[in-house]
Amino acid sequence: MHRFLFDPADESGKEFFLSEEESRHIVKVLRLKPSTMVELFDGRGSVYRGEILELGRRVRVRCGPILPPLDSQRVEKPVWVAQGVLKGRKMDTLVQKCTELGAGHIIPVASARSQGRADTKQDNKRRQRWQRISLAACKQCKRAAVPLVEKTLSFSEMVRLVETEGNRDQLKLLFWEEEKERGLKDLQNLEQAGSVVIFLGPEGGISEEEVALARERGWLTVGLGCRILRAETATLAALSIIQHYLGNM
Repeated sequence: MHRFLFDPADESGKEFFLSEEESRHIVKVLRLKPSTMVELFDGRGSVYRGEILELGRRVRVRCGPILPPLDSQRVEKPVWVAQGVLKGRKMDTLVQKCTELGAGHIIPVASARSQGRADTKQDNKRRQRWQRISLAACKQCKRAAVPLVEKTLSFSEMVRLVETEGNRDQLKLLFWEEEKERGLKDLQNLEQAGSVVIFLGPEGGISEEEVALARERGWLTVGLGCRILRAETATLAALSIIQHYLGNM
């Protein structure tokens, strides 16, 4: 059954009007017909069964009984992913796969060794594209809550954001290629953590200044063993392992 995002503000009794973008997908791409049953989700955890009533620029849907969200059958421990911005379309793939793996918050970071120049207009366009990619991944893998993709931050801004919006029992992990003494298996408190935030650098790695700042602010440096991984592979490997340790997979 196809799933579509809706805004609860558009509710009228037990009927919802879908956005123009979702409506265009229904009418032009999927070519669904009135009386077709669909699933509706608000991006924050609620899922509904619906029936298409009327096609048009904004499709009208009747709302049926509430469905239990597939990813709310158990309470998951939140995992945030902060990622040094990667080149080209690698970030698109990374956002998609992190969404599929259950990341709750994705923070692109223009770190010291990220390539390319800062461009606010371009950053806004990229953020919008990444948020759309995350939404599409949620529809495909039946996630009821869409992770927030932050605007691109500097490394120090990311550290401050985590401090102000994270919770007290959040474990902060900085994956660093020069860390040879401590891996994930050495973290005694990983399984007990209430939430985890991870940072992995871009293709050029992480600077010593960034490592020093993170350590000062309570981050632990960890390594991924002897294998040399591409930047995007390292992030997905780290996220998958942590989700397993936390009981989220």
